[in-house]
Amino acid sequence: MTDWIALQSQAVDLYDRVLPTIADWDAATPCSQWTARDVLAHVVDEQMWVPGLLAGGTIDEVAGDLEEPLLRLSGATGPDLVAFWHSLRAPVAASWRGTPLDEEVHLSYGLAPVEHYLAQQTFDLA
Repeated sequence: MTDWIALQSQAVDLYDRVLPTIADWDAATPCSQWTARDVLAHVVDEQMWVPGLLAGGTIDEVAGDLEEPLLRLSGATGPDLVAFWHSLRAPVAASWRGTPLDEEVHLSYGLAPVEHYLAQQTFDLA
């Protein structure tokens, strides 16, 4: 059985090691339409949803709670995104550790097992 919590933690640690090395937030990435800033903004956006969804919120409920932070995120610079990232680490990790993997979570495409969502988020980070 895959230890998704450990893998997610390793992926988060990798981000912590890589982020300080980014000097050009407009640098190209392997995805030709995204810059380094776009990649981190995407990852931060995805991580912002985790605590609310794992607490049992629906997409609409969590979206309401995230309206202001998502607005700030849309105009964030690279250093602002790094600060967002650091502010999310602990609550996201606690949410994953505190939620049984066999429970279900509301996602944009319907209910899914928490383990599926954790794997998806881990791959997103990796």
